[in-house]
Amino acid sequence: MATMQSEIKANKKISVIILTSITIIAYLLAQIIHEGVGHGGLALLLGAKINQVTNTNLQYDPIGVSILASRVIASGGTLANVIVGVLALWYLRSMSIKSANPRFFLWLLGHINLFKGFGYLLITFAPIGDWHDVADGLPSQTIWMAGLTLLGAVTSLGTFFYATQTLDEFIGKDTDRRKRAFTLTLFPYLLGGTVNVLATVIGLGVTVYTFTGALATFGGTFLMVWLGFAVGRSKPNTPLEPVTPFYDTGWLITGVIAVIFYLFWFGSGLLQ
Repeated sequence: MATMQSEIKANKKISVIILTSITIIAYLLAQIIHEGVGHGGLALLLGAKINQVTNTNLQYDPIGVSILASRVIASGGTLANVIVGVLALWYLRSMSIKSANPRFFLWLLGHINLFKGFGYLLITFAPIGDWHDVADGLPSQTIWMAGLTLLGAVTSLGTFFYATQTLDEFIGKDTDRRKRAFTLTLFPYLLGGTVNVLATVIGLGVTVYTFTGALATFGGTFLMVWLGFAVGRSKPNTPLEPVTPFYDTGWLITGVIAVIFYLFWFGSGLLQ
């Protein structure tokens, strides 16, 4: 009986090393999706010449790029984040993935992308945001900006409430639910944002992109800070044994590769 209890307890213990790896991989992919796939993909499709892609910015030659095309390129980061976020959470819900590590990875990847994408809409009025570039100069500009900001607020809150519901499987019943929730949400939030800022500082030094990069990650996903507070009592369908990230050499190696790429390559730019 004592052996059985100790095994159950061990199964509930989160591997911080693997949680770190999953976090870095998820945040790295979210940045690649936003800057590379979203902005970069649309820039290429619209014939723009890309000069540099970093973890915080896409630079392209504006010569020959129409105002409409520039608006579409500016919107691409959010669109890519939202599409990948929805697909990740759909895949998590639809497919019978048994292993804890890919399940939590998909949960984190999906919500980071959605929070990040919708977070850009929240700062439409700020002159440093993608959607400010989209709306700037449009007829009835203020109305457009107000509408986009409202859309960002509604979708961000919707993502937040969905996250509180789906986080339950990773918390379980017979646990310190709030402490476990903060470990799975606040820790990734702080780690992911810090690594993204460090990548910018190492790659480009302290520039305006250091500030915008911090705003995009810490600001864009700020609702993750509050997920732990929103956790209440367990529900009737809450699993007794929570889905728990566990030690795995493959995830560890992938995480190490991801952080090296993030800090010493992506931060300084993939193209020059």
